[in-house]
Amino acid sequence: MKKFFLTLAVSASMFLTASAQRIWRAWNFHEGFAMVQAAEQKGYCFIDRTGKRVTDFYESASDFSDGVAIVEKEGKWRILDTAGKESVILNYEQVRYRGFREGLLPVRQNGKWGYADKTGKPVIPCIYENAGIFHDG
Repeated sequence: MKKFFLTLAVSASMFLTASAQRIWRAWNFHEGFAMVQAAEQKGYCFIDRTGKRVTDFYESASDFSDGVAIVEKEGKWRILDTAGKESVILNYEQVRYRGFREGLLPVRQNGKWGYADKTGKPVIPCIYENAGIFHDG
């Protein structure tokens, strides 16, 4: 555990030095990236293990899972890949921040929950009162 905290501290410190921004909050690394929030900037971005900022800032974001993160930009939910490319705009009322599990993401449409795949297409219809992260499907 100490090695992880040291890695995060070093990466956050490198981000601080390289960008002249203070880290207000930093999260754990997932799939090689850590979500951070800078003190002077609204929103969240991702850094790699060298501390380099590799994405734009987003209004909201999830950790990377299944090779992607969920981000909110200009009021729209998007899928962000590990290259920093926004590949899909998700046209749903709400998504669960915990991200994709087993290739599926909980999404809400018309007040009901279902699951979408990484292309944004519904896989399980939005007909349920609630939906959690997909597990052992």
